[in-house]
Amino acid sequence: MQAGFGHSPVSVLELSIECLDLKDKDVMSKSDPVVSVYERRQGTKDEFTMIGQTELIKNNLNPKFTKAIKIDYFFEELQELQFRVLDVDGGKSDKGIYSGNDLGGFSCLVSQIVTARGSVLTGKLQKNGKPYQGSIKISSEEMAQVRQEYIFHWKGEKLANRDGWFGKSDPFVCLSKLREGGAWTQVHKTEVVKNNLNPTWQKFKISSAHLCQGDLYRPIRLDCNDYDSDDKFDSIGFLETNTNELLNPSMMLKLKHPKGKDKSVGVIAHISPPVVVEKPSLTAYIAGGLEISVAVAIDFTASNGAPSDPQSLHHRTNQPGYLNQYEQAIWSVGNILAPYDCDQQFAAYGYGAALPGSKVTSHCFHLSGNASHPYVPGVAGIMQGYQTALTSVGLSGPTLFQPMISTVAGLTAAMNQDGRQKYTILMIITDGAIMDMPQTVDAIVKASRVPLSIVIVGVGSADFASMDTLDGDGKLLRSPLESCAQTGTAARDIVQFVEMSKYQGPAAGPRLAREVLAEIPDQVVEYFMKKGIKPNPPLPGAA
Repeated sequence: MQAGFGHSPVSVLELSIECLDLKDKDVMSKSDPVVSVYERRQGTKDEFTMIGQTELIKNNLNPKFTKAIKIDYFFEELQELQFRVLDVDGGKSDKGIYSGNDLGGFSCLVSQIVTARGSVLTGKLQKNGKPYQGSIKISSEEMAQVRQEYIFHWKGEKLANRDGWFGKSDPFVCLSKLREGGAWTQVHKTEVVKNNLNPTWQKFKISSAHLCQGDLYRPIRLDCNDYDSDDKFDSIGFLETNTNELLNPSMMLKLKHPKGKDKSVGVIAHISPPVVVEKPSLTAYIAGGLEISVAVAIDFTASNGAPSDPQSLHHRTNQPGYLNQYEQAIWSVGNILAPYDCDQQFAAYGYGAALPGSKVTSHCFHLSGNASHPYVPGVAGIMQGYQTALTSVGLSGPTLFQPMISTVAGLTAAMNQDGRQKYTILMIITDGAIMDMPQTVDAIVKASRVPLSIVIVGVGSADFASMDTLDGDGKLLRSPLESCAQTGTAARDIVQFVEMSKYQGPAAGPRLAREVLAEIPDQVVEYFMKKGIKPNPPLPGAA
């Protein structure tokens, strides 16, 4: 994700709700149910906030509500939902909200609905933490508009000059969308065209989800500025529009003077008609049965320090709630990925240590304790395997990534021989620079051709500057090894590196996970699109 740009959803979902066998609270008739839906996004919202309420259905203990609840779906976040079923006796409040007697509730994650078979999740109602009469069924459907991408090619005409007598403006355009709450969030910035009052900007591509979250009439602000330096510019003009107007082939947008004067400052127009591309979404692949597997690799090199040393990155205490940086990364990222792992069996590895009875450094060993089976049960299994390894292996070195990446890439390729849609996410946690950079780059280039993404989390205070080499944002990696020249250039960017020290303080874990996983949805879709593999039809819901 480009730094400084708005955090955008993978999809916009519509949740449809049914209830079955609700408790009858009325004496002379049946309950009059309504469902209120509340959301809490970890690291973004501290409290649950109502995002919608169904219509009221009178005298019905098995209601099927027709009003869907719209929600933004973020792959890289824990989005908690609460469904509260009420028996309404009166009318709406001044704010248009029904209230009533409690008929029970249900809690889940958005990811649990998305990954449920047929995107349909059924659960038993509870009240005061105890089972209660009735059940609820939640179905999710992706809004079709969110799957679109737009290709724009713009020009400016007769732009105002902000550089005086001896020069011309250096114009660029910024697009921002209006978020709930009234704040503008930048979603795209063009390049700067030097010394030109009739500039032509390069074509750019932007998804509907990122530009307008699938709402063609969501307000969009366009700012045309004169570049002065990295953090300074003068406004040439601005305007407010929406995606529907931007898609008009004959678009000719007249800029408003920044000081409100009735003076022409130029127009923005299309060079060629906009192109709308239908692009599959991660949500569509998941609905069609995409299986996501999770693998974790942990650094056991001696540079971490002996676990018994309080300054060690591997140091653990009995203090309730304390997690070292490795455990924080495992817990924060692992719990977001867990609902997507189809069998809840995570491949867990260690590297950079000597195994019991050996003086030879192993650069890829199983934390399961089973030399032929790397899998452990869920996030708790990773934590247990990590803690057990700390008491048995000898921290060693050097830090090498190539053996680990090649191993996981090989397993990933082997898993995809049965024709089913599968994808693997490998998280590597490390405390410093690697000693096999050429070999690692070559391994990543090879791995870019299999359904694999790699997220690297740097812990501690080491200099991680060299890690930026692996994160191919803006350019594709090329193998530096002459002996492996046939590997060539990476097929796609599959690596995201994040330095944990930059995510401290309140909500550090959710903010870390959000940054670590932000590029995964696009990487998954890009892999399958490059292979010409479309999403399977949605699976039927569980009986």
